[in-house]
Amino acid sequence: MAPRFRQTLLFLASLLVAACGIVAYVHHAHRQASEERRRPASLQAFDLETFKKTFNAGADKTRVLAMLSPT
Repeated sequence: MAPRFRQTLLFLASLLVAACGIVAYVHHAHRQASEERRRPASLQAFDLETFKKTFNAGADKTRVLAMLSPT
């Protein structure tokens, strides 16, 4: 192998490694950002006393309580 060809091959190989590193970094950053957007909002702790007060405050109106189960 000629020295000039070896230098060119080494240069192209290092460019390929650098390009793969950049693509991996961008892919990881995009994936992390999209996962953060998909996370469900956290629910606040259920406070029974506050619920009772709010529910009973509307005693003069029709109220509906729906209990849903995920199963």
